[in-house]
Amino acid sequence: MTCPAGRTVPLSDPSGHKMQRKALFTGQCTGCPLRERCSTAKAGRIVTIRPHHDLLAASRRAATDPDWQAAYRRWRPPVERAVAWLVAHGNRRLRSSSVF
Repeated sequence: MTCPAGRTVPLSDPSGHKMQRKALFTGQCTGCPLRERCSTAKAGRIVTIRPHHDLLAASRRAATDPDWQAAYRRWRPPVERAVAWLVAHGNRRLRSSSVF
């Protein structure tokens, strides 16, 4: 991973409960001219990458696609209107049932 000042550090191996990877810029932030824009942490910046990062990045890219935006604009109003009708009639929660 590369910081705005051009310093590069490797990502750690996946670890911890959420199997996340980290890039530790802790020793490289001292005296950096871009530090005020990059991090307010005393030890320096730590970037955490979680397992679903690639999926989120792909979703953000898809959301900028003009075809996706057109479909979203077409279907969002009817869906939100249906949800509003349900909420207006007191359907905010699922009914309790002994089926489950």
